[in-house]
Amino acid sequence: MTIQRLRKALERRLQQFLLVRQLRIPFGIIRYVVFRHILRNLNVWTEEGQDHGKDVLNYNYKNISHSLIKHERLHHIIRPLVAIEDVNRRLPNLKTLSIGPRSEAELLLIAGYGFTWSNIRGLDLFSYCPRIDVGDMHDMRYENNSFDVIFLGWVLTYSQNQERALKEIVRVIKPGGYIAFGNGYDSSLKDGEVQKDSYVGAKYRGNSVDELFEPISENIDTMFFRHDISKEMADKGQRAILCVFSVKK
Repeated sequence: MTIQRLRKALERRLQQFLLVRQLRIPFGIIRYVVFRHILRNLNVWTEEGQDHGKDVLNYNYKNISHSLIKHERLHHIIRPLVAIEDVNRRLPNLKTLSIGPRSEAELLLIAGYGFTWSNIRGLDLFSYCPRIDVGDMHDMRYENNSFDVIFLGWVLTYSQNQERALKEIVRVIKPGGYIAFGNGYDSSLKDGEVQKDSYVGAKYRGNSVDELFEPISENIDTMFFRHDISKEMADKGQRAILCVFSVKK
């Protein structure tokens, strides 16, 4: 075994400690303090656009600190993804993008599951660290077929033009790549209804996997996992709309 292979094996072993919440959260906070407050890094997307929902940038920027501690819901889409044999077998080599992570916390959690840290990127409207690119999910600065896996966790709801965002995601993912998706069910809305004035993000939110992904339904290859919310589930307080599927082009 070469020194390089030994180094990569050791790196993967160390990354497993990131699954331990009591280690991952302090590590993420330390990195945030170093990049944001000591090195004073902060880049913000400044280009005008009509595709972002209401008050998206301000709302998510104010919640950076919250995301460093509260990001456990991402487990719900990572676990079914890594259970896929093809994904599990190729984990260390998969080029991975997380859209809308706010902070590095989500990226550290993804790394804890075995994705190689150097292969993980984030994309958001702001960034304090080199690992998260500043950009717009409706018009990403990545080449076609750049990623094997894209995490779209609780972010599509901030888009006013979800069709454009989804088609852009299809563009940058490789044929046969995997999308892991999470979104919140809104029990206050009836079918086809839009949100009232006191909301953040998109005026309209889909409430099912089929409804949300209708614009790219022809690009869905195999739906490995889906979790829709029925009225009975909503009455019990369940809100997670989840799915994991492969993409065909």
